[in-house]
Amino acid sequence: MVRFIFLNLVTLPYCKDDRQVSGHNGKTSLLNDFDAASPVSIAAPLTTTSPTMTSLSFKRKVLAYITNGDRLLVFRQPDYPSWGTQVPGGSVEAGENYDTAVIREVFEETGLADVQLVAYLGSLFTARPDHMRELHCYHLALTKPAPETWRHYEMHSTSRVGPIAFEFFWVPMTSPDFRIYRGHEMISRLQQPILV
Repeated sequence: MVRFIFLNLVTLPYCKDDRQVSGHNGKTSLLNDFDAASPVSIAAPLTTTSPTMTSLSFKRKVLAYITNGDRLLVFRQPDYPSWGTQVPGGSVEAGENYDTAVIREVFEETGLADVQLVAYLGSLFTARPDHMRELHCYHLALTKPAPETWRHYEMHSTSRVGPIAFEFFWVPMTSPDFRIYRGHEMISRLQQPILV
């Protein structure tokens, strides 16, 4: 069954599904398969076996691309190794704006309080038969030095029972040897000049 979802967003990359794909240097990693040649514009077809739209899970999320010079902060979760390398982020709470949500999520997941918003990078839309996600991506920068590596525990998660361990480290943004689980295509926007 095909349904149309009407968005307030004009053009977003469309996520077909999560699957194993070949990454850089022939490596295989789990990531969202975005197809920039098939953008979602105003109405996006969504294939679902669900009889009504109310049975779909819909969440607004934020992703934080925190930079330190030419390096990007990423993490892995030792308890969830199949999720690969990620950037901090999470769900937007009821009544919360995106700017506030991204700062809150950064603190909850990383423990870092000394960050500032640099730019809004854009939005991504992902869809599966049982859920949809609207991802709002932000560039943030450190305002004070941070460790090279560290482990932090998120104590309160909306989707999982805590504490949840995060192992953080920095990677060069130009490195061809890594991919992030979702939102990798936003990294190129970090390297573009910021228009004021």
